[in-house]
Amino acid sequence: MRVSFEGHDHRYAVEQTLTILLPHRPLGQDPDDPDRGTVALTGDRAWARFVVDGRESRGEAALEEFGLDTPADRRAVEQRLVKLATYRALVPLVGRPAWGALSG
Repeated sequence: MRVSFEGHDHRYAVEQTLTILLPHRPLGQDPDDPDRGTVALTGDRAWARFVVDGRESRGEAALEEFGLDTPADRRAVEQRLVKLATYRALVPLVGRPAWGALSG
């Protein structure tokens, strides 16, 4: 699966979510791989768009969902936003894992 990142450097956080939801799909930049995605962060909102097996889905997450006016740790909040947007975009395509978000 090819994934591009816009407006952030939370690559590892997104890759963790992809590994949980798509455990048997290699992550990489193979130009011939039809599965692809984009995860972007702009201000207090993250969005994700993925195409898996020819089907497309989008997900969003916004800071106001968490009820935080002034986040103490901006980087942690951004990371949570991109993970949640990624999760929301992929679950309609691949299903929700029986164990939720637990791993390790």
